[in-house]
This record gives sequence, structure tokens and C-alpha cells, in this order.
Amino acid sequence: MTELFVFTLLASLVAVYGILPKHRQLRVGYGLMSHLPILILSAFAVVIISTYVGGLLLQPQNKDSLGTVSARSISLELTQVSIDLIQLVAVLGIVTIFVSLFAKGSVRIRNEEVLLSKLRHLYNREEYGALVDVIRENHTPLINHPEKPQDPERRRIFEVMNEALDLDEDEAQERYMQTLRETGAIPTPENEDSESLEGEDDDSKGPESANENEDTEELENLVSRLHKWAKSIGQVLLDQVGSQISATKYRANGAAGKLRNKWESWRRRADYRVSQLRYAFAETAEQANEYTESLLLDPEFGAKYPILDPGLGIDVIKDDSIEGIDRRQIVHRFLKTLLKTENSLLYREVKKLGNHSASRRYSIESENRLMHALFSNCNRAEDLDVYKPIGDKAEEIILKQSNKQEDGYNGRGFTSSTSDNADRFNDPLFVAISYFDIMLKEALHQRMTWHFWLFYYESITKHICRNFKITSQSESDRTYPNDYSLLLFEMVDNMTRWLDAVEKMRVDDEHDIISGDGSDGKYMDFIKLESIDADRTRNNIPKATVICLISCHRHIVTTDEIPRQFKEYITEEVFTKAAELRTHDEGSLLWQYSELFVRCIEYEHERRASGDEYRQALNSAFTRDLQADLRHQGSGGQDFASEIGDILWTEPE
Repeated sequence: MTELFVFTLLASLVAVYGILPKHRQLRVGYGLMSHLPILILSAFAVVIISTYVGGLLLQPQNKDSLGTVSARSISLELTQVSIDLIQLVAVLGIVTIFVSLFAKGSVRIRNEEVLLSKLRHLYNREEYGALVDVIRENHTPLINHPEKPQDPERRRIFEVMNEALDLDEDEAQERYMQTLRETGAIPTPENEDSESLEGEDDDSKGPESANENEDTEELENLVSRLHKWAKSIGQVLLDQVGSQISATKYRANGAAGKLRNKWESWRRRADYRVSQLRYAFAETAEQANEYTESLLLDPEFGAKYPILDPGLGIDVIKDDSIEGIDRRQIVHRFLKTLLKTENSLLYREVKKLGNHSASRRYSIESENRLMHALFSNCNRAEDLDVYKPIGDKAEEIILKQSNKQEDGYNGRGFTSSTSDNADRFNDPLFVAISYFDIMLKEALHQRMTWHFWLFYYESITKHICRNFKITSQSESDRTYPNDYSLLLFEMVDNMTRWLDAVEKMRVDDEHDIISGDGSDGKYMDFIKLESIDADRTRNNIPKATVICLISCHRHIVTTDEIPRQFKEYITEEVFTKAAELRTHDEGSLLWQYSELFVRCIEYEHERRASGDEYRQALNSAFTRDLQADLRHQGSGGQDFASEIGDILWTEPE
């Protein structure tokens, strides 16, 4: 009976293995195929076979025992019961090992060669689903690989290379040689003298000294070539191998300096040994890590995994400790793939947020996995340049439309009366525009000081205006004559809402993100206006928004193909927002932003090659009805309307 139960357990284990997902089955190869697990499993197998044979020997001879086994003070009589118990323990040991292997979220990689071969096998057979699962469950070390300790003395040599950029070749060579002597790479002058004296007593050392001199000369030549190479590749590459440090760090200034240098050298070596020990016990797979990076950057696999399991890309975004792979490039390829694939996770989350968005800020909960990973920490978004892949892909889509015989965006696809508002969230350009809206609102709330390159709205507007046409599929008498017009309005509307957010950042605001007193409050530094001009260098979000908004307005009103009615609609949207800001106390932050509107319009009018064209188009779009509406807003609206009127009557330079 015991044998039946034992072999039933083993058969069940084999049956369970057969129904496991592919990536779990593969664990047997890279999780067990090493010396210790194989030794343990072999020992259990030997015990099972031995006990089975022992049981067979007892049965026909009707013996009660095969004898007694003794080890030190422990003795065990080999009866049928004890044999069955030993066999059962061995089987349970095997079952426990395999159950633990299959049930854990991840297992330690014990055989990197097997893992690497499995990754290649899955890729070559295009089993991308299993490949993604293997990579995800082995995030460490396949993606986030522990950093290999670097010899501190070798690092010092590379650091000196940085410093050599400001030295001539002779000085650099002397510095290199000095450092190499300190690190023991070549003999010091004192050692050379002692060796030469010993050579006089022992002629057998002459050839060795000569060889050392030849080696030193070759090293000097190598250092000379190294310096020329360092000069040629420039600062950017050298920054990656060390930070610039003072030459005095490597020179001993008297006895105290020598003692300090020795102490620092000992401390660096001790830290290095500790790091080596940690690395030895860490889970590592250097070759598999390099292969995984090549997979994530591979065009074929990169086009598949964001759709099969976007969690892999999200893992890369969220893990800020990743250093060994090109994380930025991987994230860019991931986001581009999501944007060009309809109904991807990006589309679904943008649609979900768009249907529940507030006027100030989107509610990005952890359930929105992608958006939460991207924007829960906008410093991460800035480091990864997450605006770039979406902006670049949007531009690429518009440029491809211009090469088509018929541009579908000049029709009324998601702007027709029969179209549901949700249809627009199936369009890549609308999703890209909404993505920037989510990003910029979140960046404002997190008090980011940089504009996150919202000027992509400007380039998208420019490309749309070049493609814009009224065709048989358009309806010029409608508010939105075609799909392009809705996209233009969305960008303008989003930018005015960003300024709404700034306008409401007062001390009495429920979010209370500012401090101070007065009717307009005292705003924090991240939204202060340093200068009232159209300079684009390192602007905060509100200033960049005004500059971009006026530039977009110029592109729209100077495009002949866009109907006059739509130009007037956009002009009303822009100027109404500027006039609202003008109603605040003169000299306050919001009043300054209204003044920035005027300065930017003036800049577009006077400094652009198309200034006269803009003046004429603006004169047409700035209707009497709009002027009257602005003046009805009070003195602020009157002032703004008057200043715009002065610009219109001024000839551009």
C-alpha cells in the first residue's frame, strides 16, 4: 500500500507539471539544474529505490527486520514500517521541492545557461506570451540586474581621464603615469632604484629590469594614445566613466597627505570587497540580462509584448532603480507601440480618465496602471521624457496622412452628428492630445518647474494646418467642419484649462497648494513669471502655455483653408481667457500672465516673417462682437481689447 501511495504522489506531480503554464514548466531547467538541487533530488531518488528494494527483500522471507543501522548514538531498525516511513519522507521531500518551485511567484536562477537558451528558444519559436511571462517573473536580474562592483583603483584612472580634458598631452601623460604608479600598475621610482641596485649584485635580474623598462615605455605610449583618444571622444562619453575631480586628490601633501591617501585607499578596497561579497550572493545573470535588453529593443518583440502583456513595460517604467539597460529607449518604444495600436491599454485608460476628468486634475488611481506608473511621480516622467514618444508618433501619423490621396481627418468621422463622443477616444491623435492634457495637469499639481515640452501642441497644430482642407466630406458651416478642427480646438481648450488651474491656485483654493494673503494670493515659485516675454528657454508650465497658445492661434488664423467661422471661434476662446486674467489686480501674477498674452501677440506680429499676414488674419478674426464681449468684462477686458487694437493698427517691422 505504501508503494502505491508513493507512486501515486509521483504520478500526480508529473500530471500537474503537464497542465502548468509554459513559463512555470521552464523553471525546472533554470531553477533546479545546478549541483546542489540535483544532488538533493538524486539522494531522495536513491532512498526511494533503496527502500523499495528493502521492502521486496522483507516480503518473501517473512522477516521482521533487515537489521539495524547505527550512526553515532542513533540506531534504526530496518523494519517494514521504518522502511515505508523513510520512503514516504523521501517522496514528500521531492514533492515539496517541486511544489515550491511551481507555486512561488519567482524562483532563484541557478543555471543561467539554461535560462538563456530557453529565452532564445521562445523568441525563435515566436512564443511571445511565455517569453513575456518568464521575463516578468524574473524582473530581477533579467531587467534590474545588480551592478557589478568596479575596482576602485581602476575607477580612479578613469576619473583622471576626465581631468585630462583640460591638460595638454605632456601634463596628461604625467598625471596618468603618477596614478598608475599609485595604483601599483607600474613600479614607483623608489622601487626602480632599489631594483637597479639589486641588479648590480645579481646579473640575472638584468633582463627582467630591461623588460620592465620596455613595458613602462609601452605603457607610456599607450597612455599617450589614450589621451588623444580621450580628447577626441569628448566630455559626454567621459562623464559616463567618472566625475571630474581635483588633481590634488591623487597627490600626497606631506606626511598627513600620504596617511590620508593610504586611509582612503584602504577604505575603498574594503568597500570594494564588501560589494564583491554582496554581488556573489545576489541573484545575477549577466548574459541573460544583456539578451533581455536586446529583446525589449527588438522591433518584432517590441511590437508584440505591449499588447500581449503591457505589465512588462509598466514594470520597467515603475522601477526607478534600473541602471544597467537603456530604460528610456525601452519606455519610448513601448509607448509608441501603445499609441499606434487601437484599443491598447493607453486608449482604455485615457478614455476612462477622459470620461471622469475634473476641470483641475484627473483622478489617477492605482487601478489605472499605466497612467499611475507614468505620472504618479512626474520627476520620473521628466527623466524618461515620456512626452517624446507620444508627441513624435502623433507628428508621424499626421505626416503620413499628408501623403495619402484622401486624408480621413478632413472628413467628419468622430465629429459627425451620428458619432458617439466615445468614438474620439479610438483615434490616436485625440488620445495623444488627451495624454498631454493628463500629463500637464498632473505636473502642475505636483509643482513641476519645467514645461514637459508642451510645445508638441505647437508642432501638431502646424502639421494639422498644413493638411487642413474643406472637402466633400467636410461641413464648413458646422462648429467643427472636420475632425482636424476638433483636434485643434481640443489643444486650445486644454491650454486654457491649464491656465484655469493656475488661476485657481490661490490660498482659498481647496487644494491649498499656495500660501500668502491678498485678493490674488501669493503664489509659489514654481508658477511665478520671471519675465514677460516670448523667450522659450527653461520656462515653467504657465508661461510655456501662453507662448504655445498664441503660436497655435497664429497658425490657425493664418491658414487659408480653415473657415473664418472656426477662426473666430478659436480667437474668442483665446482672448476670453486672456481678458479673464486681466481682471485681476494690476501687477498680480495673473495680471502679468495677461500681459504675457499681449507681448506674445506682439512678438508674433512684429518678429515673425509672417507678421503682416498674422495682423491681417487677426484683424478679421477679432470681430466687433468679440471686442464688445471683452469690454463687457470690465476694465480688464477693456484694457486687453485696447492693447490688441493698438497692435492691429501698428505695421510690423
